[in-house]
Amino acid sequence: MGFYRNEFEKVADAVNTHCWDGEWYTRGTNDLGEVIGSAANEEGKIFLNTQSWAVISGIAQGDRAFKCMNSVIRHLETPKGPKILHPAFTKPNPNIGLATRCVPGKKENGAVFNHPVSWAILAECLLGRGNRAYDIYKKALPFNPVIEIDRYEIEPYVYAEYVTSPDHPTFGQASHSWLTGSSTWMLRDALDYILGIRPTYAGLLIDPCIPKDWKSFNVIRKFRGKEYHITVLNPNSINQGIKEIEINGCKISGNLIDLQDKSIAKLMSDNEIVTVLAKME
Repeated sequence: MGFYRNEFEKVADAVNTHCWDGEWYTRGTNDLGEVIGSAANEEGKIFLNTQSWAVISGIAQGDRAFKCMNSVIRHLETPKGPKILHPAFTKPNPNIGLATRCVPGKKENGAVFNHPVSWAILAECLLGRGNRAYDIYKKALPFNPVIEIDRYEIEPYVYAEYVTSPDHPTFGQASHSWLTGSSTWMLRDALDYILGIRPTYAGLLIDPCIPKDWKSFNVIRKFRGKEYHITVLNPNSINQGIKEIEINGCKISGNLIDLQDKSIAKLMSDNEIVTVLAKME
């Protein structure tokens, strides 16, 4: 692990040294050495993926992590979630490629791409901003009726690869359904990170990142041969932070149901259904 940690630190240092643009991370450079995704560019100043993955990877730390995701709100936000880049390209550029050959607001040229949107939700959860994460999640739902529902043009219960952004006259029109990985990522966002019932090698982690006005919620999840009935209470109206957990009425330390811990395993050894009560603080 030492080798890979050292290599990560080298990459992180290079990205933070050469790719930080002051308010967000640049997209990269082309073969001419020109920077793409910078405030100095006329078009394509900011890209969504670069900001989300800077946070998810751990390269963006502290103030920079919040700054780059705040830039997403300022520059990329739409009623259907953040779009993939802004401003859209208006003329083809062979030194950049595909995005510049699509019409503004569609596909890679400024559409709301649901796959990158799902990573923005994950990034916000990692920052502990439950209100923002859930806001993006709701906006990106297929049946979010921000425009007339007939404009969507595909099944209203199916995630599309992308939805046309307000940069195009057909804002809200969906395309390429049934072939995107967005639905799986949105499920992971909702269950593993917003509700925070997350599987790990050691056991089940209880780590919600929710809107402050959620006072409680319940989850039933099957995990390694048992059915967990989980109730999470949020009496102090916070986004994140577990104070205590009870398993079948007995308190445990921390927020991980560590199946390698013999004392925890004993609490549920004879039960197919495990009752969990978690309190946030």
